[in-house]
Amino acid sequence: MTVLNCFTLTKRQLELLAIMRDADEELVYERGTGWVGDTRVSARTLFALLRACAISLDQYSAQPGEGLERYTLNETGRNLLSEAGL
Repeated sequence: MTVLNCFTLTKRQLELLAIMRDADEELVYERGTGWVGDTRVSARTLFALLRACAISLDQYSAQPGEGLERYTLNETGRNLLSEAGL
């Protein structure tokens, strides 16, 4: 089944998704700054990945804006990586 996607992810966004997949990392975000392992992630990149539905808020994470938020790679993110040949 082919996933229809109206979003074009940047090289950086795909790179972060690949890091999350390969290192089994989550994206941690608080007060405008995010991290995937030792790699810094801008708020803009985080929100772009959320709009593309490539990551999901961890169910045990704080609610957005209320503390440390944790995001995990989801099936859509994995499919986007696969479509990009990564």
